[in-house]
Amino acid sequence: LMSIQNNLAENINSILRAIIRLRGPKTIESVERRIRATLKIRNHPEILDEVRITRQVRGTFLMNNLKLIECADLLERGIIM
Repeated sequence: LMSIQNNLAENINSILRAIIRLRGPKTIESVERRIRATLKIRNHPEILDEVRITRQVRGTFLMNNLKLIECADLLERGIIM
């Protein structure tokens, strides 16, 4: 039973890692907030039309926190510049 639980947990963890990059200090609350935000955006992409990033985001921050496909989509929509 324990090995089945471990295998399921590993699969769930790998799915989460593929969806969202968990970087920086980790607490249960911060990870939960990040996962909830990611799922909201994925389930309701129209939210992005209302969100605008006012600062110029440069350097490795963008690459560390967004995947290339997401970055291209945000650039195309004019959400980031």
